[in-house]
Amino acid sequence: MNQGISGVMKVVIVDAHVHLELPVPYVLSDLSGMAISPEALIDSMERYGIDKSVLMGSSTSAQVSLETQEENHRLIVEASRKYSKKIIPFAFINPRSGKAGLELAKKCFSEYGMKGLKIWPWADFPINCKAVYDLAEICREYRVPLSVHTDNLDPRAHPWLIGEVAKDFPDLTVIAAHMSAEVSLDSIIVAKNYDNVILEASPAPPCHAIEKAVEVIGDSRITWGTDWPFWDQRLPLARIRSLRIPEKSKEKILGENILRILRMEE
Repeated sequence: MNQGISGVMKVVIVDAHVHLELPVPYVLSDLSGMAISPEALIDSMERYGIDKSVLMGSSTSAQVSLETQEENHRLIVEASRKYSKKIIPFAFINPRSGKAGLELAKKCFSEYGMKGLKIWPWADFPINCKAVYDLAEICREYRVPLSVHTDNLDPRAHPWLIGEVAKDFPDLTVIAAHMSAEVSLDSIIVAKNYDNVILEASPAPPCHAIEKAVEVIGDSRITWGTDWPFWDQRLPLARIRSLRIPEKSKEKILGENILRILRMEE
């Protein structure tokens, strides 16, 4: 929380999961036909009262050449420097990029100052493969979290596999992005078994699953996000605010937890 001008404590709102799409000029071919840019993100954040967003590359760029991945990271860095009080930069690397991908990860942390790493198993690798473990080792070295896309649509992305990573890297923070969507209860079981697993409600899990997570693991290991631009930032934010949990728990989920996890407490 920050103290506002009137002396009233203001809840800090942090969207823990947004993307920047390639190619330039950031045009995403979806039903909305909206243009995607750092400025479009900032406009959305200001419209809905979101103070900061964790900005990462895209699943599209994670499937293609290392050169494209490097370009995507350059754009993320530029955006985070231009809007340093608003944007928190995250890496997004395909583990199948081999040694060059590992070097890119190190560069993202040592030179770019990125605060974490996202991976997307749909780019043809299971969560518990050696290539992911190699990236996890780098995340552990730089003391940053590893965020992993989880869902029930691809066996390579099931939350049971994230439990294996959490078990083998007990001192690494592992984020279950999307809270495993339709199998959210499975992700809750994994988080109950491993204290280093964070559940990120972005944006698919239903309200009752998020409420159940608070009941089972407490309110300190849950964050939220929107997956912007694929989702408008309004609905996921309204979902957290509508939860039948204590207001203090909402405050932690809305911003305090992710800032603590990224060691950015204000």
